[in-house]
Amino acid sequence: MKVEKSFVFTAALLIAMAITLLSGVIGVYSYMREPYRAMQITLYSYTKVSRYQVNFYMKPNNIYGDIVISADTKIPIYLNLVNDINISYIYRAINAKTYGTLRTVILLLHPDGWSKKYFDNSTEFSEKAATNIYIDLNSTIKTMDSLCKEAGLRLSTFSIVITTYIDAKTEIGSVTKVDTYNHSITLGIDLTRNRIDVAGNLQLTTPVEEKKTLYEKQEVFGVDIESARISSTIATALGSIATATLLVTKARIAEKENPLKRFESRYRNIIVEVKNMPEKLTLIQVSKPEELAKIARLLETPIHKVVNDSTVKYYVIDKDKIYTL
Repeated sequence: MKVEKSFVFTAALLIAMAITLLSGVIGVYSYMREPYRAMQITLYSYTKVSRYQVNFYMKPNNIYGDIVISADTKIPIYLNLVNDINISYIYRAINAKTYGTLRTVILLLHPDGWSKKYFDNSTEFSEKAATNIYIDLNSTIKTMDSLCKEAGLRLSTFSIVITTYIDAKTEIGSVTKVDTYNHSITLGIDLTRNRIDVAGNLQLTTPVEEKKTLYEKQEVFGVDIESARISSTIATALGSIATATLLVTKARIAEKENPLKRFESRYRNIIVEVKNMPEKLTLIQVSKPEELAKIARLLETPIHKVVNDSTVKYYVIDKDKIYTL
């Protein structure tokens, strides 16, 4: 029965140690890995395209050869050879459906910072926004010259600023979003240099996309990492407690099963080992090892230990008496 009890106790101790070790390994591995893997998915994507086409209608001349010159050609435009200007504008959304309002505003801007509104118009559109604007160059010069004379200024340069404003809704699949956009170009009118210069991007392409981050749970040994962390921590703690408890219990059981070993360990400072036990002394038996130690302390004498083969005897000598277990 004692052998069976010892086997069960040892088996329980080994199991507790194995649980502690295994859960500790799983815990370290799970804490070394991220619990989630971030993934980005595109909810929608489209492109906004905004483009101006600027055409100068020329007076008959021997320089250009053509009646219509596009700003895309990048060649110098001489003011005195231009009759008027035609500006066409288009806005659309690729891979999306868009509808709303297109507002076009033209300002005559003086270098000092003040301006005069020359044109302001709004139109509804669907799928794409488009407008065509005619600018009478002589009319704009006369308007600015008149305003400069009011201020006692001499007109030398001014700018024609064309701005389009998009206020729309854009549908991408099941998603509808409010979409605003504006695009400006400037025609620099220089009377001194006799030039018209175009500033600003004639075409703007703006990609738009909306992404969402998803977090996917990572697993270790078939269990998500967060659960593995919690479980391994609890198992490691319980295994450690069980192991410590079993070790302490085992030590206490061992002491109870072998009181002499405990006795020798406790009183080793006053125990001396001798070869034989004296004879012809009155032998007095004591019931407990602690009683023998008490007598040794009272007599201020050591406890003698004699080892004969497999037997061990402890005794204390008091003149003609000998106290032993």
